[in-house]
Amino acid sequence: MENEVPNVDMPDVDDLFGDGPAIIQQNDVPMEAAMEISQRPPLPSDLRMRLDQLKIRGCCQMIAWSRAGTVASISPDGMAVELRFLRVDSDTGEWGLSEPSTSELVSGAENIPLIHLAWAPTKTSELAVFDVLGRVTILSFINLNSATYSRKWVSDAFDDLNSVVGCHWLPPMPQTRQNPLYNILNGPAVRQNVNEQFRYENTAVHAFPPYHPHPGRSALICITDNGILKLFYPGPKIEKIEEITHELESVIVSEDQITHASICSDKTGVLAVIATASKQLRVIQIGIDWSPSSLENGHKTFNPKLTEQHVAATTWYQGTNKSGSPVDHAMAKITHLEILASIMDPNAKKWANGVIMSVRSYAPSDPSPYYEPQSVLDRWEIVQEQQPPLQKAFESLGSRTQKINQPAFRLKRLEPVVFDRVIINIHQIQMGRVLFITFADGSVEYRDRFSMELVYTEPNYCKLYGLHEMGLKFENPSPCINVAFSPTGCSMVQICNDKSIKWRKLDFGGDIGDNIKTDAAYSAALAGMTLAAGSYGSFQASFDDILAIARTLRHKPTFCNDFIQEVVRMVKVTVDYSEESHHEALVRNTQLQLVLSIMCYLGFNGQYKQRSFSSKFAKLALHARSVNAMVSISSNTPPHLHDKLAPLDEPEVVDALTGCHKWSIDLIYWLMDSLFELMDDKEFQELLQQKLDYHGFLLKRNNISLNFLLNSSSRGFLVAILRRLQHMETLSKKATSYYERNYMTGEIKVPMPLYRAYSRMHKVIESSIFKFDEFEAFLSGIGADVRASYQRMHGLMIRRQQQQANGNGQVLSAEQISKQIEPMFRAFISKAELGMMISPNIPPMMNGLIKKLMAVDLPALRAKIDYKALFFHDFTLLEIQDSPEALRERQSREVLVDSFKHVILPSAQVLANKKTVPGENYQGGMSGQMPPHIKTAVSTGKIRRCVRCAAVMEDVYGHKPGLTYVLAQMKGCHCGASWGLAPRGRTKL
Repeated sequence: MENEVPNVDMPDVDDLFGDGPAIIQQNDVPMEAAMEISQRPPLPSDLRMRLDQLKIRGCCQMIAWSRAGTVASISPDGMAVELRFLRVDSDTGEWGLSEPSTSELVSGAENIPLIHLAWAPTKTSELAVFDVLGRVTILSFINLNSATYSRKWVSDAFDDLNSVVGCHWLPPMPQTRQNPLYNILNGPAVRQNVNEQFRYENTAVHAFPPYHPHPGRSALICITDNGILKLFYPGPKIEKIEEITHELESVIVSEDQITHASICSDKTGVLAVIATASKQLRVIQIGIDWSPSSLENGHKTFNPKLTEQHVAATTWYQGTNKSGSPVDHAMAKITHLEILASIMDPNAKKWANGVIMSVRSYAPSDPSPYYEPQSVLDRWEIVQEQQPPLQKAFESLGSRTQKINQPAFRLKRLEPVVFDRVIINIHQIQMGRVLFITFADGSVEYRDRFSMELVYTEPNYCKLYGLHEMGLKFENPSPCINVAFSPTGCSMVQICNDKSIKWRKLDFGGDIGDNIKTDAAYSAALAGMTLAAGSYGSFQASFDDILAIARTLRHKPTFCNDFIQEVVRMVKVTVDYSEESHHEALVRNTQLQLVLSIMCYLGFNGQYKQRSFSSKFAKLALHARSVNAMVSISSNTPPHLHDKLAPLDEPEVVDALTGCHKWSIDLIYWLMDSLFELMDDKEFQELLQQKLDYHGFLLKRNNISLNFLLNSSSRGFLVAILRRLQHMETLSKKATSYYERNYMTGEIKVPMPLYRAYSRMHKVIESSIFKFDEFEAFLSGIGADVRASYQRMHGLMIRRQQQQANGNGQVLSAEQISKQIEPMFRAFISKAELGMMISPNIPPMMNGLIKKLMAVDLPALRAKIDYKALFFHDFTLLEIQDSPEALRERQSREVLVDSFKHVILPSAQVLANKKTVPGENYQGGMSGQMPPHIKTAVSTGKIRRCVRCAAVMEDVYGHKPGLTYVLAQMKGCHCGASWGLAPRGRTKL
């Protein structure tokens, strides 16, 4: 009985350890809620490690997306920089992230990992890479995934007190010549109600200096944890990155350390906010005086100086952490620090003050009913104090009076915002008016910068700056520890908990209709995509994620045409070249290139699959434009470079131009062959004679030849090609005659590479079955007939307007009526020209012209040439034949045509075995410099592929100035997109 346990009621043993229901009830936590919390999966350890990293230093952005489209990320071990980019699958046309490639120019070391990435906001992609000691390497990119050195960190000290806690690239100088104080941006798209057509407006956004003195370049400002301000900037000769430093005397106190810093360009200059280990928050103004001086050897010299000025200070944490709780301990450290520049408040119609934001986060190690994940976003407004008027007695104090009169500022604490999730990123869009707040669960909230209220919670179909106003969400949310947004803000890349990289884009979430006039969501989607594509395409920034979103709507019957028409309308693209004009304006029309590029992609289904009608048209037009541009660049060296280079004196350039001429001649062969095919086709002739719809016939056959001939833009490219052919025919004949007369006489015949190059060119041009001047005369006759058709319509419009005026009792002269209808007439022509580019619908007024073409012009043309030669001609270089047999044959041979040399590329394996420079990895040559022994074009054994249209070219470079100059013009594809470098031995990105 002594060992018998008495039957005594005791509380739950678990209560002794604080886990039982009794404790839960005592803490007023509902039982169901407590059970739900206890069943939640624990937060990943990688997230907690990430938060610990963020609390230590302000600069640790592990993934970043450049303006050009490169996604750079630091490898999980911190030893390397991985490069990715959006690209189409060359087999299917679908978008996705490329395979990662590792830059060999920068790497971490044992216990010294890479820690931060920052892209410059310029057209020239520059990436600053920081390691944990604050050493910085700056890379300048040639292609999306190949770079050269702009700066090496070899001279940087091995000192952990130099760790960078904040950095900022200065904005580039505004491109607006009329008013350099503003950047003019497209948007918003506005309409009064959902049944109206959108009206595209422009917005003038204040541009904040200072800028780098050289237009198009930037400079990097950094703050270290020991209070050193650094400025890295391209020097007068641009190629060399120079550095100056300045000690922040107004910030650093003894035994204190900077943990976080954020810098921005503001209307008052460069502002920086600094957080210290002693919980101090200080705002300073940074001055940069470039001190430009006179030109030295053609370069503007400058000697910049850095200054600082204290603005305001406060403490960023009011707590004491005496409780010792995990929450209080976590909340005593900052994870993010941001400073938002002062901007115009569109609602208040006045300047809004700058704002400072800090984030403090807590992520519990285990699910608990007492400690849940949370982030607190603290905010301070930089407010200018009202200075009391100075008494007259103090006005005689001189310089001290001036100090007193300087504006004083204070930091006004605003209401904090508390989230029940962990913030991992804050991103600004819409000129800083809207904040993207990304959480560890992968969700994104849109908040108004002024009120911090949620925005885009309901679709807005009447006023849009982009797609976000439609209330779209990012697809497939998944937990992550770091994110970066695309230039358009319409897609994001994230580092997931398993360290993989994932791409997510905006998703429509359901059917939005397909009628631009009646479906509000559909027309709003078109307007949002138009704003992004038109804006970023015009400023040479990547908008490929917009095309990826557009592809999800490609199945809608009129989407492609609707999208193109909206882009033309917003950007005000010139598509009418029916009047005789100089063809240089046509070739330089980059807005037309943008439209053709979008057309080319939207109808792309894979490199060995049939394109749509408009995509086929656009592909040929883009390539014809590129050929014209390349011949012009090679033939017309800028005046200031006449003494340094002569591209036409280098055989490699001449050979490339020979390929251009071969392609051009093939294009005209194909055009004649296709037109003759229509002329001999009985079905087409019957439809034409009976005035029936022959457009369906052209669409079914995918025959664009008639549209390509009648459209003024494509016909203009053809005329420009013919004039260049005539010029190069004369030049090649003179060059070969010169060498034969001076170097190839007598018994000694010296082999001359340039002579052989011009001989090949002359042979290609001379072998043409048509005379260039005769075909140009044929095109001129077509142009005259087109203009006559338009003039007949002009006369009809005048008569209708006269009848209308007479009906209203008005008496108007012919001149007055002509002036009235001129805008409508020009709009009509532009609509007709655009219609021939995007569809087989040729205007009915041209039926008579087409009949004359088939009955008179084409038979006369065929009589002048060796027509039989077209039957056996190989059109492989054009990649335009799209019959099932031709496509299968090209695929079996794996035909790829070099966009630069215009020759069929050998297989990737053959290229990979080409002799290259020993030890050269083509990250810009050896150590980023061209090997001095290279005197000719050298292949790296790799292939460049366009990320948008999937065109290819061999990756070559050379030491000769002329070839280097011409190759520099091919830094982008002929469609305007960027090149990606495929791995050695492969053709896919």
